[in-house]
Amino acid sequence: MSNVHLPRSVVAVGALVCVGGGYLLGVVVTAEPSELARAEVVSFAPGTNELCLRGSDLVDLPGAAGDDVRGEGDDAELCGYWMRPENAGTPRPGDAFELTVRLTDDPPSGVRGSANVLIYGDLVD
Repeated sequence: MSNVHLPRSVVAVGALVCVGGGYLLGVVVTAEPSELARAEVVSFAPGTNELCLRGSDLVDLPGAAGDDVRGEGDDAELCGYWMRPENAGTPRPGDAFELTVRLTDDPPSGVRGSANVLIYGDLVD
């Protein structure tokens, strides 16, 4: 049998990789699932990707400013820029939609107007 001696820097990097990997694994395993809101499509403008939704879940959206949601209860309405997935269908009024919302100071590149509400989500089958 022989002993293997590694330089301290190699041992330190190996330890950092193990600790970092354990941390990331812990974050993934213990992360709470994100809860998506459900709403009904009111309108969609394909040229600008402006999407308007209606439903009571919109009132409780985390990150949605009170000024952005109009109305209360089932009549609550939110309009914003839909961050459309590549394989997404075209929403029509009355379609069910699952979403989460993020607010930004700057609209996405190429967007006309001040679209500071970004809607992430898709149609519900």
